[in-house]
Amino acid sequence: MLGCGVEQSMTRILLAADLHGSETVYSKLLNSARFYGVAHIVVAGDLTGKVLVPVVERGGEYDFDFFGSRKRVEPSKFGSYAKEIRSAGHYYKVVTKAEFDELAAGGEPLKRAFVDAMLESLRLFLAKAEERMASAGATLYLIAGNDDYPDVAQFLVNSQTGRVVEYESAPRELKHLTLAGVGYSNPTPWNSPRELSEDELWRMLDAKLRGLEPRRTVLVAHPPPFDTSIDRAPKLKGFKPVVSGGRIETEPVGSHAVRRVIELFEPAVSLHGHIHESGGVDYVVGASGRRVSAYNPGSEYTTGVLRGVLLDLGEDGSSRHLFVRG
Repeated sequence: MLGCGVEQSMTRILLAADLHGSETVYSKLLNSARFYGVAHIVVAGDLTGKVLVPVVERGGEYDFDFFGSRKRVEPSKFGSYAKEIRSAGHYYKVVTKAEFDELAAGGEPLKRAFVDAMLESLRLFLAKAEERMASAGATLYLIAGNDDYPDVAQFLVNSQTGRVVEYESAPRELKHLTLAGVGYSNPTPWNSPRELSEDELWRMLDAKLRGLEPRRTVLVAHPPPFDTSIDRAPKLKGFKPVVSGGRIETEPVGSHAVRRVIELFEPAVSLHGHIHESGGVDYVVGASGRRVSAYNPGSEYTTGVLRGVLLDLGEDGSSRHLFVRG
């Protein structure tokens, strides 16, 4: 449990993950610096959304799918729908019928439109982040996750400012700590844009941590360590959850490479995301017998809820936490 103040030897951060493009969650994240009184906000990957909604202009009206319901409205009345679409983390693009047919065919035109919508949303978010972080005296640390396209990862590198810092391309100093991150995941059933084999992920993590001081290192790996309470996801048959006795079965889907690097390197703490329904804290026992705390804030981005973990991290490797939701 956290106290009201922060001891001088402690560094307080707010951990969040899996924002998935929700404008409501974006806004809450930027307001959290002042609300929680934190100088360091760390996002553990998956910044962008997963759905592009084509809005077809037909005869002076907008025709679009609104969460499974077909809508046709005057452009002047589209604003409230647009707000709900963006709050859920979806994007929209106003198109002609010919442009819609091109997008519906899939392939490169659809991918380009999707990525362009992501980058424009991120551009606006980062501009607002620079302003909000500066006024709050805080810094926002970002990393792309497995669901973020490589274009997004490069955009973050190119868009860094004094108050918005990308930390996958290089470790970053955070007061008395070093923040080292990898946003790629182990393979998933969804074939997402940034996945690696366990061997490739291990090599990336090992290279990232080489030369760093374990007790001063905050490891951020988007996927949680395998076989912990924070990596449980629905068991799938095909792409459908397996139901037994009226309940959805779960299974561990985290990364063996992440678990192995925690066991061998023993960082101060490890921070994760990826598995939205498994927010919490667990512990991985290292080679020396030390228990390393591993955190996953969870995610409820589709409902506009920001989930996070407030962490006080000590110079001696100690930590204390408080889960928050707003």
